[in-house]
Amino acid sequence: MKKLLLIFSMSMLMSCSQAEDVSNKNAINVLKSSLGDAFSVNNVNKELVYRYCPDNTCEEIMSDKNNYKNLNEFSLLYFYYASGYVYLKMNNNGGSFIETAQKHVKNIVTNDKQCGGDEYQVASCIMLRLLRSGITGISIRYDENIESKMVLNLKKLSSIDNLHRIVSWREGVPKENN
Repeated sequence: MKKLLLIFSMSMLMSCSQAEDVSNKNAINVLKSSLGDAFSVNNVNKELVYRYCPDNTCEEIMSDKNNYKNLNEFSLLYFYYASGYVYLKMNNNGGSFIETAQKHVKNIVTNDKQCGGDEYQVASCIMLRLLRSGITGISIRYDENIESKMVLNLKKLSSIDNLHRIVSWREGVPKENN
């Protein structure tokens, strides 16, 4: 009986781990496929950098290479809830990032066991928890061959109030085709 219980426990742990891996692969695949050429993944020194540059501005989200699972999930949630780029709602490669990411984001939010509340409270809680793993970000602007960088306050950008503000603003932006 103990062996049977041990085998069952091990199989449950493996299936949970596999589900996390599938979810994590989905996160990075959604980012790559729906953000198109404006999104890139770079290894810089010991960091993994996710860079989104739809125009003369960029947002970079980065972390230690070994923290890629948290970086994947945070980046998906960040671009869905907290990034103010209007391009995220526009069609790219057959659909907008918001439409493509919605199912994956909702899955992350509804399956979280550590946070409670409405969608924005849970999303903010998850993002703030992931930030504690060492994720950072910068905003970059290019004007007349001059590069200006500014550290993103990801903690503030992940706040419940900001998530509400960005999503409400984005819902008022007309959907356009590129």
